[in-house]
Amino acid sequence: MPAVQQMTYQPLGGVPRPVEVLTFDRLRELSTGGTQRADFHVVAVVDRGQGTVTVDFRPHGLGPRSAVWIPPGAVHRWDDIEEVSGRLVLFVPSAPVTAATRRLTAAPDQAPTWTVGANWPLLTAALDHLEL
Repeated sequence: MPAVQQMTYQPLGGVPRPVEVLTFDRLRELSTGGTQRADFHVVAVVDRGQGTVTVDFRPHGLGPRSAVWIPPGAVHRWDDIEEVSGRLVLFVPSAPVTAATRRLTAAPDQAPTWTVGANWPLLTAALDHLEL
């Protein structure tokens, strides 16, 4: 079994902030390709391309308009993301908690990936606002 690298949230530029947005291009620059366990949330949104992510030892396909949520402590690996474009949102576990996020994180059978349907324009607008 490969070693699992523990990832600690280190904001870009060392400036403390609870949320950070990066692209899959940047992830490819930073990633070693190994198995990781982060102490922060990762929500990735795919605009284009096909790929694979493994979350808690189960592979999941990525494609256009798909999203993946990797909660803190989940073992994961970005397997095949060479052709994937989109954005990732990293946020600390202490980021604002709402009733909806409480329900989501408490669901034991929550699938880590899903396809974004009619709400795609709202999601991309929210991502744009996070980058401001």
